[in-house]
Amino acid sequence: MGFISRILGIVPKSESEGLTLDESHTWEVEPTRDCSKFVEALPTLLPEGAVVYLEGTTEPEVNDFLENHRLGDPQKVAIGTIWPMPSRYHVPCSTATMSALAALLNDASIAYLCTHIHAYKNDKMLMEWHDAFYDVPVRISRQIDEEAVASFAEAVGKSYTDGTD
Repeated sequence: MGFISRILGIVPKSESEGLTLDESHTWEVEPTRDCSKFVEALPTLLPEGAVVYLEGTTEPEVNDFLENHRLGDPQKVAIGTIWPMPSRYHVPCSTATMSALAALLNDASIAYLCTHIHAYKNDKMLMEWHDAFYDVPVRISRQIDEEAVASFAEAVGKSYTDGTD
């Protein structure tokens, strides 16, 4: 990366390489703006051992929480933000961690969690949500069974489709 790029905080091209949800046919869940409901419901969707990747958090309390729960040696996820270089955290998708994060979001009245949120297990991306909590649907891998998708959608109060509608 060049000197000017470093000063301006431009994300190097190499950061666009990494895990992505490369399936053309996915489940899709309508977007929600309720961050706490969303993160609390993630363990109903994802298998045990899954990791949640959060990119672009700006709230100091959220950054502190994620820093304290950060996993070491995570998979490389393709970065979604090209400028400025965002904060990035990989945290376990355990019921305890997600419930604690949901409680923090509620207790601190934090409306903005992150710009992009994804989930993976080992080297497989299971969920991608670019522009999280706006108008873009959550894309979920077909590796996740429909029963889990339906439970997750119900928990966040949204509907889901098979991604072809």
